[in-house]
Amino acid sequence: MNEKTGDRKNIRVLIITSSFPCPPLWMDGGFIWTKAVTLLKKGISVIVLCPHGYKAPLSEDRDGIIIHRFPYLFPFRAEKLSGGRGLYHATRKNPVTALALVPYTLSCIAHAILLTKKYQPNIIHTHWIIPNGLAGACVNLIFKTPHVTSIHGTDVTISSDNPVLSMMIRIISRFTTSITTNSSFTGKKLSAIIPGYGPFATIPMGIYCEPCTGPGKEVARETGLILFVGRLIDLKGVNILVSSMKKVRDKVRNARLVIVGDGPERKSLADRVKELGLEDSVTFTGQVSGMELKDYYSRASVFVLPSITVNNQTEGLGVVLLEAMASGVPVIGSNTGGIPDIIEDGVNGLLVQPGDPKALADAIIRIFEDRDLADRLREAGLETVKGRFSWDKISDQFIEVYREVLHESNKV
Repeated sequence: MNEKTGDRKNIRVLIITSSFPCPPLWMDGGFIWTKAVTLLKKGISVIVLCPHGYKAPLSEDRDGIIIHRFPYLFPFRAEKLSGGRGLYHATRKNPVTALALVPYTLSCIAHAILLTKKYQPNIIHTHWIIPNGLAGACVNLIFKTPHVTSIHGTDVTISSDNPVLSMMIRIISRFTTSITTNSSFTGKKLSAIIPGYGPFATIPMGIYCEPCTGPGKEVARETGLILFVGRLIDLKGVNILVSSMKKVRDKVRNARLVIVGDGPERKSLADRVKELGLEDSVTFTGQVSGMELKDYYSRASVFVLPSITVNNQTEGLGVVLLEAMASGVPVIGSNTGGIPDIIEDGVNGLLVQPGDPKALADAIIRIFEDRDLADRLREAGLETVKGRFSWDKISDQFIEVYREVLHESNKV
């Protein structure tokens, strides 16, 4: 047994997160679950603390990962913050649910303390510094257990212009041993809130690199198929993509856009499609299963993430770009937020000015008209995912952070 493997056997991490799958949605996993599974495979003991959801068990051992779900509202049917895409989207969808954040946070802190007493983890790893970082900070204060927190973008962007949330982040950082950010963009936003803290380790969420071939068979690429995947919210810039389709269709007659996802912008986007006379060229699928999503990736000729900045918020990283790259799809993204951490313009994808339908249309047309370029981007995209963003490599980076903080605290 080498030294690093021996170190891993001694690491027991309590992951505290607000976004985690609840039964029966295990097939769609979630990146925190995937991270936990990958860590377990590498010899790390993993306990997960996440919010309870209606009809979900309060605790279970799933595939060797101990999961505890803390209740925060009674009756349980009233719990609306669990699962899904996290607290921000849950509270934005229904602002009344924001009132549940107080009992949510208090229950999270209480259960983090109880689980620390019971399992005695030597690492607390919180995902999203607001509000889950408060639980990690409290455990660090009481037990001196090293606290690692990971910033995923939204927690920092909503805090940048909010003095109360910014103050909370500064307080939490005093009881945090190490901070990771999902992109250099997120790191810069965080540095403005807590200047002098750092440097931050930039560790994005990873992706499994197996090809997406759809439900049990190889599916041929569909010539002219443009794909978008994501929440239909303003900062995703889907309206820019829809507006670009008029020019794209004039140049590429068989071009059609498939929009996978749902959200509050769907009606206005459908109205825009009708206004432009693009009903035959744009399809809204709504939310789809993981297997259906793989099918769309396997058929797409180009993937587009046209994110923009709205109210100081933008794309923290763009994991859907990695999913598309892993599926062998050439990608186009806006030159904003954490997207340039993934795309090197002209090398493994194309970057366009955010909010510019003409520039976006030109980039899409370029992919369709230059097959050599499309092939080069496709191959480079696959190498990018395998070399920098595979869960195997990302989990090793987190483990290295764990080893460093444990060494500093003499816990291992």
